[in-house]
Amino acid sequence: MDSMGVGEPELAPEQRGPLSGALALPGGRVDEWIAPTLASLGAAFPPLAVLFWAMLIPPIRPAALALAVAGFLIQRRRGSPAAWPWAATIPVATIITWRLIPAPAGLPFAASCADLLSPPMLWRVAELALVVVAVLLLGRGLGVGRGHLPLGLPDRWFLGLAVAAGFLIAPVALLLGEDAARPFFGPVRLQIGLAGAILPALIFAAANATLEETVYRGVLLVWMERHVGTAGAILVQAAAFGLAHIGPDFISSPLPVLAATFSAGVLGGLIVKRTGSLLVPIIIHAAFDVALYYSLACRLA
Repeated sequence: MDSMGVGEPELAPEQRGPLSGALALPGGRVDEWIAPTLASLGAAFPPLAVLFWAMLIPPIRPAALALAVAGFLIQRRRGSPAAWPWAATIPVATIITWRLIPAPAGLPFAASCADLLSPPMLWRVAELALVVVAVLLLGRGLGVGRGHLPLGLPDRWFLGLAVAAGFLIAPVALLLGEDAARPFFGPVRLQIGLAGAILPALIFAAANATLEETVYRGVLLVWMERHVGTAGAILVQAAAFGLAHIGPDFISSPLPVLAATFSAGVLGGLIVKRTGSLLVPIIIHAAFDVALYYSLACRLA
């Protein structure tokens, strides 16, 4: 919107956006790293505090989402650049609040595993639609279009490498899934021999990877970057991504999973910063999430 940044042109999106003033490289890569100021860090602290408290205390998540929306609307009305960090936290708050709703499980004995209307798949597609609407509305409120997020194509060799890695990761993750899950979730038996399950699994994986990469490596990283700096934004989104993957279903310490997802978040953030594209992390993420579909829809025990 036109009023954003009025009175503080140094923080206006068109003058100090994370993708502006940078060295544009082939494939849309952007290598500029932004350093934060004390004032910008101060503006980012309240929304981040609200977000991380909500991630640690699930019952307050709906209130935290409402507070984030209110903070964004107040700062937007004032024409303050502080609207950006509030906006950056809203998609994450939306996801973690949505996931308080019990998701529909697959039918017993993997009966819905190969169903093209598999409940876990449809639920995740609905979550993606919710996130897309939220991001579009926030972008409209901030006066920016989809080009403000890293939605371009990476270099062909980088894209080819990601696709090759995805084809390798997906079957390996599926074959090792039962053993990998056992220390954290107890014994798990999956029905992985149904050819018809491949399509719903791919749809589920693509939806989940797209929504999470858009929210964490897209909105949270890019919109928070102008206030906490590039390194700070990479660490913030990685920490949020890690915390989003722990919950009450663990039967042992979730710290190894937290460390792994945090590290994956850092790596994904660096890849997005290097390539200017979310596509590579989406492909790799989706490859791992194929096994997640089977754990939700194709469980025998």
